[in-house]
Amino acid sequence: MFAILMWEETMKFFAMTMAVLLLASAAMAQEQAMATKPADDNLVVFPGLPECFKGFPVQGDPFKGAATIYAKASAGCNIPTHWHTAAENLTWIAGLASLKMKGSADQAIGTGTFVHLPGRHEHALRCTTACTMYIVTSGAFDIHYVDAAGKEIPVEQALAAAKEPAAKKK
Repeated sequence: MFAILMWEETMKFFAMTMAVLLLASAAMAQEQAMATKPADDNLVVFPGLPECFKGFPVQGDPFKGAATIYAKASAGCNIPTHWHTAAENLTWIAGLASLKMKGSADQAIGTGTFVHLPGRHEHALRCTTACTMYIVTSGAFDIHYVDAAGKEIPVEQALAAAKEPAAKKK
């Protein structure tokens, strides 16, 4: 009888150990260590952004959840005032830009600059030279453009207005 009880306890312990190992290996399989240098020929325009701003997800799926995006913008690229549901962190690799954030003075952004933007925080970005950056989002990517009064406006209206200053300079 004692041997049967010991056998049952041993099997329970073995089953629990295997279950824990399987769960741990499944969790580790979902996230892999990596090092990458994104290629510019993989860059695409994200929905809702101007043609001058292109990116490529290097980790995660930015339309489903948290992600890291490698992005480039041409000189003069203007992303009008907007906000995102998720927070985002920008790490500037190259180029110069002007960042407008609600409630603070305009910020000059350059190589090595780190920017944190909480979710729903209004901001606008204009690259004065060609810009390269990494964007880390805490959730799925979305973009909500707003007018000067903070009222949400359609993407087409925001992007059309963003092109006007460049057209007037010609």
